[in-house]
Amino acid sequence: MGLSQIEFYFTIFDFEGDPDTITRELGLEPSSISRKGIRRRPHLPPARQNVWTIKSDTLSDISDLQEHWMRLSALLKPRRRMITKLNVGGGKKFTIWLTCIDGQTGLRLENDMIDFASKIKAEIEIEFIDNE
Repeated sequence: MGLSQIEFYFTIFDFEGDPDTITRELGLEPSSISRKGIRRRPHLPPARQNVWTIKSDTLSDISDLQEHWMRLSALLKPRRRMITKLNVGGGKKFTIWLTCIDGQTGLRLENDMIDFASKIKAEIEIEFIDNE
């Protein structure tokens, strides 16, 4: 019997300007960026919007979301005011990808995560992937 897998991201999207500006202002290296109109890979169409993403560095086979949140929040919480000021006109979101193995599902959102997302005006998106 396998364990569920989680991937956890924070993304700033659909903003004007260069994603490198966000990198400089936050002092964080993103896990990935996309620049509007630029192809990330030759076989893909050009990006429709600017995107800056940082991913939890917790191993994806750790099914406890709290582990992911602790690592990512350690980077984001000290920068809350800067994050709040960023991205006027764009969006911010946390994305949780939960891959369910053997029909097992379960996800608990910590109050701390919900409170922080609210303070920075970010969405929380949950993607369930059934891997039976």
